[in-house]
Amino acid sequence: KKSDILSKSTTGENMPSIAMCMFTHNHPGTVAQVLAATCLNYYLHGIDVYWYDSSEGDETQRIVEAWIHRGYTNLYYVNVKGMMLKDKWIAVSKGEGLEKSYDYIWPSKDRTIWPQETLDAVREHINECPDIMYLEVRGNASEPEKNVYGDGITLYWKHSLGLTSIDTTIYRYDSVFSDTAAYLKALEDAKSFPHFYLVLKKIAEMAIPKLCVLQGGRINLFDVNTESAWEDVAFTVWKDDWIETNKRLPGCYKPYREQVIRDVASQPWLLGGIERLKELKAKGVLTVEKLGEIEKNWEKVSDIPFETVKKIAEE
Repeated sequence: KKSDILSKSTTGENMPSIAMCMFTHNHPGTVAQVLAATCLNYYLHGIDVYWYDSSEGDETQRIVEAWIHRGYTNLYYVNVKGMMLKDKWIAVSKGEGLEKSYDYIWPSKDRTIWPQETLDAVREHINECPDIMYLEVRGNASEPEKNVYGDGITLYWKHSLGLTSIDTTIYRYDSVFSDTAAYLKALEDAKSFPHFYLVLKKIAEMAIPKLCVLQGGRINLFDVNTESAWEDVAFTVWKDDWIETNKRLPGCYKPYREQVIRDVASQPWLLGGIERLKELKAKGVLTVEKLGEIEKNWEKVSDIPFETVKKIAEE
Protein backbone atom coordinates (compact mmCIF):
# COMPACT_ATOMS: atom_id res chain seq x y z
CA LYS A 1 0.00 0.00 0.00
CA LYS A 2 1.11 3.56 -0.66
CA SER A 3 0.72 4.40 3.03
CA ASP A 4 3.21 1.63 3.83
CA ILE A 5 5.68 2.94 1.27
CA LEU A 6 5.43 6.47 2.66
CA SER A 7 6.13 5.23 6.17
CA LYS A 8 9.58 4.00 5.13
CA SER A 9 12.76 5.97 4.49
CA THR A 10 16.33 5.13 3.49
CA THR A 11 17.67 7.71 5.95
CA GLY A 12 18.20 7.65 9.68
CA GLU A 13 17.71 10.30 12.32
CA ASN A 14 21.40 11.28 12.33
CA MET A 15 21.72 11.72 8.57
CA PRO A 16 22.46 15.28 7.38
CA SER A 17 19.23 17.06 6.49
CA ILE A 18 18.74 18.32 2.93
CA ALA A 19 16.32 20.93 1.57
CA MET A 20 15.97 20.92 -2.21
CA CYS A 21 14.76 24.36 -3.29
CA MET A 22 13.04 24.28 -6.68
CA PHE A 23 12.70 27.67 -8.40
CA THR A 24 9.78 27.91 -10.82
CA HIS A 25 7.90 30.54 -12.81
CA ASN A 26 4.87 29.88 -15.03
CA HIS A 27 5.71 26.22 -15.73
CA PRO A 28 2.83 24.25 -14.16
CA GLY A 29 3.06 21.47 -16.76
CA THR A 30 6.74 21.01 -16.07
CA VAL A 31 6.16 21.00 -12.31
CA ALA A 32 3.48 18.32 -12.69
CA GLN A 33 5.83 16.07 -14.69
CA VAL A 34 8.73 16.52 -12.28
CA LEU A 35 6.58 15.81 -9.23
CA ALA A 36 5.25 12.62 -10.81
CA ALA A 37 8.79 11.46 -11.56
CA THR A 38 10.48 12.41 -8.27
CA CYS A 39 8.10 12.53 -5.32
CA LEU A 40 8.57 8.99 -4.07
CA ASN A 41 12.35 8.90 -4.57
CA TYR A 42 12.91 12.19 -2.77
CA TYR A 43 10.64 11.12 0.06
CA LEU A 44 12.39 7.79 0.55
CA HIS A 45 15.78 9.50 0.55
CA GLY A 46 14.70 11.93 3.26
CA ILE A 47 14.96 15.03 1.07
CA ASP A 48 12.52 17.86 1.75
CA VAL A 49 11.47 19.70 -1.42
CA TYR A 50 10.41 23.35 -1.43
CA TRP A 51 8.78 24.84 -4.51
CA TYR A 52 9.54 28.58 -4.69
CA ASP A 53 6.87 29.72 -7.12
CA SER A 54 6.70 33.20 -8.68
CA SER A 55 3.97 32.34 -11.20
CA GLU A 56 1.14 34.79 -11.84
CA GLY A 57 -1.63 32.22 -11.48
CA ASP A 58 -2.28 29.53 -8.88
CA GLU A 59 -2.08 26.41 -11.07
CA THR A 60 1.41 25.45 -9.83
CA GLN A 61 0.29 25.89 -6.22
CA ARG A 62 -2.70 23.60 -6.77
CA ILE A 63 -0.48 20.95 -8.39
CA VAL A 64 2.05 20.94 -5.54
CA GLU A 65 -0.64 20.93 -2.86
CA ALA A 66 -2.38 18.01 -4.53
CA TRP A 67 0.79 15.94 -4.07
CA ILE A 68 1.11 17.10 -0.47
CA HIS A 69 -2.43 15.86 0.18
CA ARG A 70 -1.41 12.43 -1.15
CA GLY A 71 0.83 12.02 1.89
CA TYR A 72 4.14 13.48 0.75
CA THR A 73 4.93 15.35 3.93
CA ASN A 74 8.37 16.31 2.59
CA LEU A 75 6.81 18.70 0.05
CA TYR A 76 6.31 22.42 0.68
CA TYR A 77 4.91 25.25 -1.42
CA VAL A 78 6.38 28.76 -1.05
CA ASN A 79 4.60 31.67 -2.73
CA VAL A 80 7.18 34.20 -3.95
CA LYS A 81 5.18 36.12 -6.55
CA GLY A 82 7.15 38.95 -8.09
CA MET A 83 10.55 37.51 -7.21
CA MET A 84 13.31 37.12 -9.77
CA LEU A 85 15.95 34.36 -9.51
CA LYS A 86 18.30 36.43 -7.36
CA ASP A 87 15.43 37.33 -5.03
CA LYS A 88 14.69 33.63 -4.55
CA TRP A 89 18.34 32.95 -3.79
CA ILE A 90 18.34 35.70 -1.17
CA ALA A 91 15.17 34.29 0.38
CA VAL A 92 16.70 30.83 0.65
CA SER A 93 19.94 32.22 2.12
CA LYS A 94 17.91 33.86 4.88
CA GLY A 95 15.93 30.71 5.48
CA GLU A 96 12.72 32.31 4.24
CA GLY A 97 10.09 29.71 3.39
CA LEU A 98 11.96 26.88 5.09
CA GLU A 99 9.95 25.12 7.78
CA LYS A 100 13.02 24.00 9.75
CA SER A 101 16.80 24.26 9.86
CA TYR A 102 18.81 22.20 7.37
CA ASP A 103 22.40 21.04 7.10
CA TYR A 104 22.39 21.32 3.30
CA ILE A 105 20.63 23.41 0.67
CA TRP A 106 20.23 21.96 -2.84
CA PRO A 107 18.90 24.60 -5.27
CA SER A 108 17.38 23.46 -8.54
CA LYS A 109 15.61 24.44 -11.73
CA ASP A 110 12.00 23.34 -11.90
CA ARG A 111 12.64 20.91 -14.77
CA THR A 112 15.40 18.82 -13.13
CA ILE A 113 14.97 15.14 -12.24
CA TRP A 114 17.59 13.29 -10.18
CA PRO A 115 17.26 9.47 -10.41
CA GLN A 116 17.41 7.03 -7.53
CA GLU A 117 21.03 5.96 -8.07
CA THR A 118 22.21 9.59 -7.87
CA LEU A 119 20.26 10.14 -4.67
CA ASP A 120 21.82 6.96 -3.27
CA ALA A 121 25.30 8.36 -4.00
CA VAL A 122 24.48 11.73 -2.47
CA ARG A 123 23.16 10.16 0.71
CA GLU A 124 26.16 7.83 0.94
CA HIS A 125 28.82 10.53 0.61
CA ILE A 126 27.16 13.52 2.26
CA ASN A 127 27.67 11.79 5.63
CA GLU A 128 31.28 12.99 5.35
CA CYS A 129 29.93 16.55 5.75
CA PRO A 130 31.68 18.39 2.90
CA ASP A 131 31.33 22.17 2.63
CA ILE A 132 30.35 21.74 -1.01
CA MET A 133 29.14 18.69 -2.90
CA TYR A 134 29.29 18.99 -6.69
CA LEU A 135 27.62 16.49 -9.04
CA GLU A 136 29.47 16.11 -12.35
CA VAL A 137 26.85 14.69 -14.69
CA ARG A 138 29.31 14.72 -17.62
CA GLY A 139 31.95 12.75 -15.74
CA ASN A 140 33.96 9.78 -16.97
CA ALA A 141 32.50 6.52 -15.70
CA SER A 142 36.02 5.02 -15.53
CA GLU A 143 37.16 7.59 -12.93
CA PRO A 144 36.60 7.21 -9.16
CA GLU A 145 33.06 8.10 -8.13
CA LYS A 146 34.31 10.48 -5.44
CA ASN A 147 37.13 13.01 -5.50
CA VAL A 148 37.88 15.35 -2.60
CA TYR A 149 39.57 18.70 -3.33
CA GLY A 150 41.15 21.04 -0.79
CA ASP A 151 40.86 24.17 -2.93
CA GLY A 152 38.60 25.58 -5.63
CA ILE A 153 41.13 25.90 -8.44
CA THR A 154 40.80 22.32 -9.69
CA LEU A 155 37.03 22.56 -9.38
CA TYR A 156 37.12 25.74 -11.48
CA TRP A 157 39.18 24.55 -14.41
CA LYS A 158 37.83 20.99 -14.52
CA HIS A 159 34.13 21.50 -13.72
CA SER A 160 33.10 25.05 -14.65
CA LEU A 161 30.70 23.91 -17.35
CA GLY A 162 28.65 21.90 -14.89
CA LEU A 163 28.95 24.56 -12.20
CA THR A 164 27.00 26.98 -14.41
CA SER A 165 23.94 24.80 -13.85
CA ILE A 166 22.11 25.85 -10.71
CA ASP A 167 21.22 22.31 -9.65
CA THR A 168 24.59 20.52 -9.62
CA THR A 169 25.87 21.97 -6.34
CA ILE A 170 24.75 21.15 -2.80
CA TYR A 171 25.78 23.69 -0.16
CA ARG A 172 26.45 23.15 3.52
CA TYR A 173 24.32 25.91 5.00
CA ASP A 174 26.70 26.99 7.76
CA SER A 175 29.67 27.07 5.38
CA VAL A 176 28.07 29.13 2.63
CA PHE A 177 25.11 31.12 3.93
CA SER A 178 26.19 32.02 7.46
CA ASP A 179 27.50 35.48 6.45
CA THR A 180 24.40 36.99 4.83
CA ALA A 181 25.99 40.38 4.10
CA ALA A 182 28.85 38.78 2.15
CA TYR A 183 26.39 36.53 0.36
CA LEU A 184 24.23 39.46 -0.76
CA LYS A 185 27.31 41.29 -2.04
CA ALA A 186 28.27 38.17 -3.98
CA LEU A 187 24.86 38.14 -5.64
CA GLU A 188 25.24 41.76 -6.67
CA ASP A 189 28.53 40.88 -8.39
CA ALA A 190 27.26 37.72 -10.02
CA LYS A 191 25.37 38.96 -13.10
CA SER A 192 23.50 35.95 -14.56
CA PHE A 193 25.48 33.34 -12.64
CA PRO A 194 24.91 33.86 -8.89
CA HIS A 195 25.29 30.15 -8.09
CA PHE A 196 28.57 29.83 -10.05
CA TYR A 197 30.05 32.99 -8.58
CA LEU A 198 28.93 32.24 -5.03
CA VAL A 199 30.38 28.75 -4.76
CA LEU A 200 33.79 29.71 -6.16
CA LYS A 201 34.02 32.91 -4.11
CA LYS A 202 33.08 31.17 -0.86
CA ILE A 203 35.56 28.35 -1.49
CA ALA A 204 38.36 30.88 -2.01
CA GLU A 205 37.52 32.43 1.36
CA MET A 206 37.67 29.12 3.28
CA ALA A 207 40.93 28.26 5.04
CA ILE A 208 40.68 24.54 4.29
CA PRO A 209 37.56 23.84 2.22
CA LYS A 210 36.28 20.30 1.90
CA LEU A 211 34.94 19.83 -1.62
CA CYS A 212 33.37 16.55 -2.64
CA VAL A 213 32.97 15.86 -6.37
CA LEU A 214 30.78 12.93 -7.40
CA GLN A 215 30.87 11.57 -10.94
CA GLY A 216 30.57 8.36 -12.89
CA GLY A 217 27.87 5.83 -13.57
CA ARG A 218 25.54 6.72 -10.70
CA ILE A 219 25.59 10.48 -11.32
CA ASN A 220 22.93 11.36 -13.86
CA LEU A 221 20.54 14.22 -14.44
CA PHE A 222 17.37 14.23 -16.52
CA ASP A 223 15.08 17.12 -17.24
CA VAL A 224 11.72 17.94 -18.72
CA ASN A 225 12.15 19.61 -22.10
CA THR A 226 11.47 23.24 -21.23
CA GLU A 227 13.14 26.07 -23.16
CA SER A 228 15.74 28.01 -21.21
CA ALA A 229 14.65 31.36 -19.82
CA TRP A 230 17.94 32.71 -21.19
CA GLU A 231 17.14 31.92 -24.82
CA ASP A 232 16.19 35.49 -25.81
CA VAL A 233 19.32 36.92 -24.17
CA ALA A 234 21.78 34.17 -25.09
CA PHE A 235 24.49 36.54 -26.29
CA THR A 236 24.19 38.84 -23.28
CA VAL A 237 24.34 35.92 -20.85
CA TRP A 238 26.98 33.69 -22.45
CA LYS A 239 29.23 36.49 -23.71
CA ASP A 240 28.93 39.67 -21.66
CA ASP A 241 27.69 38.33 -18.31
CA TRP A 242 29.81 35.18 -18.49
CA ILE A 243 33.03 37.10 -19.14
CA GLU A 244 32.24 39.68 -16.44
CA THR A 245 31.34 37.06 -13.82
CA ASN A 246 34.65 35.25 -14.34
CA LYS A 247 36.59 38.52 -14.17
CA ARG A 248 35.05 39.27 -10.77
CA LEU A 249 36.14 35.97 -9.23
CA PRO A 250 39.00 36.05 -6.69
CA GLY A 251 42.52 36.28 -8.12
CA CYS A 252 43.40 32.64 -7.40
CA TYR A 253 41.33 31.62 -10.44
CA LYS A 254 42.95 34.10 -12.86
CA PRO A 255 45.49 31.67 -14.43
CA TYR A 256 42.62 29.59 -15.81
CA ARG A 257 40.10 32.35 -16.48
CA GLU A 258 40.49 32.79 -20.24
CA GLN A 259 40.50 29.03 -20.80
CA VAL A 260 37.35 28.53 -18.72
CA ILE A 261 35.50 31.41 -20.40
CA ARG A 262 36.15 29.96 -23.85
CA ASP A 263 35.75 26.28 -22.99
CA VAL A 264 32.31 26.82 -21.48
CA ALA A 265 30.79 29.41 -23.84
CA SER A 266 32.08 27.63 -26.96
CA GLN A 267 30.04 24.51 -26.31
CA PRO A 268 28.02 23.77 -29.49
CA TRP A 269 24.68 24.23 -27.73
CA LEU A 270 25.73 27.64 -26.37
CA LEU A 271 27.77 29.88 -28.72
CA GLY A 272 30.12 27.41 -30.40
CA GLY A 273 27.94 25.70 -32.99
CA ILE A 274 26.86 26.77 -36.48
CA GLU A 275 23.49 25.09 -36.08
CA ARG A 276 23.03 26.84 -32.75
CA LEU A 277 23.67 30.23 -34.38
CA LYS A 278 21.17 29.42 -37.13
CA GLU A 279 18.66 28.52 -34.42
CA LEU A 280 19.21 31.87 -32.70
CA LYS A 281 18.83 33.60 -36.05
CA ALA A 282 15.49 31.82 -36.64
CA LYS A 283 14.28 32.92 -33.21
CA GLY A 284 15.18 36.55 -33.83
CA VAL A 285 17.97 36.55 -31.26
CA LEU A 286 20.79 36.86 -33.82
CA THR A 287 20.00 39.86 -36.02
CA VAL A 288 21.92 42.30 -38.20
CA GLU A 289 20.98 45.10 -35.81
CA LYS A 290 22.67 43.32 -32.89
CA LEU A 291 25.92 42.47 -34.70
CA GLY A 292 27.77 45.44 -33.25
CA GLU A 293 27.15 44.29 -29.70
CA ILE A 294 27.75 40.64 -30.49
CA GLU A 295 31.15 41.36 -32.07
CA LYS A 296 32.59 42.77 -28.82
CA ASN A 297 34.76 40.09 -27.19
CA TRP A 298 33.33 37.44 -29.56
CA GLU A 299 36.76 35.80 -29.99
CA LYS A 300 36.87 35.15 -26.21
CA VAL A 301 33.77 32.94 -26.22
CA SER A 302 33.71 31.11 -29.56
CA ASP A 303 36.00 29.54 -32.16
CA ILE A 304 33.56 30.45 -34.94
CA PRO A 305 34.92 33.42 -36.95
CA PHE A 306 32.80 36.53 -36.53
CA GLU A 307 32.49 36.80 -40.31
CA THR A 308 30.57 33.52 -40.21
CA VAL A 309 28.28 34.92 -37.51
CA LYS A 310 27.69 37.97 -39.69
CA LYS A 311 26.82 35.86 -42.74
CA ILE A 312 24.28 33.83 -40.73
CA ALA A 313 22.66 37.04 -39.43
CA GLU A 314 22.42 38.44 -42.97
CA GLU A 315 20.90 35.31 -44.54
